[in-house]
Amino acid sequence: MKKQRNNSEFPLGMGTFLLSAMMFQLIIYLFVYQTQSYTFNMFLLTIAIFLGSFIGFFFGVLAGFVYIGLFFLFAIGIAVFVPEAVNAFAYFVLFFVPFITIIAAYTHQSYQKEQKQLLALQKKAAQISVVDPLTELDTLQPLVDLLIKQSHLAKRYDHYTFSVAMVRIDFLETTRNILGQQSYQLLLREISQILKSEIRIEDYKFTVTEGTFVIVLPLTAKQHFQVVDERIKMRFDTIELFDRNHKKFKPTIKTGVIMYEPHKFEDFQKFEKIFLELQKQTEVDITPEY
Repeated sequence: MKKQRNNSEFPLGMGTFLLSAMMFQLIIYLFVYQTQSYTFNMFLLTIAIFLGSFIGFFFGVLAGFVYIGLFFLFAIGIAVFVPEAVNAFAYFVLFFVPFITIIAAYTHQSYQKEQKQLLALQKKAAQISVVDPLTELDTLQPLVDLLIKQSHLAKRYDHYTFSVAMVRIDFLETTRNILGQQSYQLLLREISQILKSEIRIEDYKFTVTEGTFVIVLPLTAKQHFQVVDERIKMRFDTIELFDRNHKKFKPTIKTGVIMYEPHKFEDFQKFEKIFLELQKQTEVDITPEY
């Protein structure tokens, strides 16, 4: 219900503002029709009303109240020093200027509120798009950006290198069907927690496709990943999962790693090539595993 009320504030404010402006035009017409004249004072008072609308609509409540205060000071001065200028139209404008200014300021405030809500929704949508809600890991686009940045660092500094590792669930569809949705999601969360706890703070972890995780290890040569790999697989052995028949199930986890090399600079600018190479590194002869 709250969301619906917020969404209707701007149209309501704008509708009231437009209706007030139309009513003002009609009243001017009636005054001109009755007096058969349109004096310079009426023109100035009309300008005062349009100025109040402009200030309230574009500058908000605070500017609107400042304008109303200045207008009343001006009106009092006119009434004191030019009493003949005070007529029925002047009394009408004295009421209508604060009215139209406040309505315009309300419309401005409602519009600003809608814009803030829209911006918050856009930020939330952008955050969801780069962070997987299940594993709470960054997704593909941040990984692509990081690989480009890391490869440029390695190209610029000869002593700098980094490795990229893949951790994936083998027989993905079979694993999902055996475990069922709930246990399968538990497996994904367990893998993400293992990666978070078993790599260094300066390392990066991502989920790129379902059941496939990528780790970026700055200042790490390929051969040094073996220590991390053993540590990760030891943690995998502690995972207790049960299939649909409540029997223990141990998923098959594959790992592979590649290291940045100068002649592969262009490959690191296109993640598809890196992804295919990582997949090849995780492929083994699966016949004995059956």
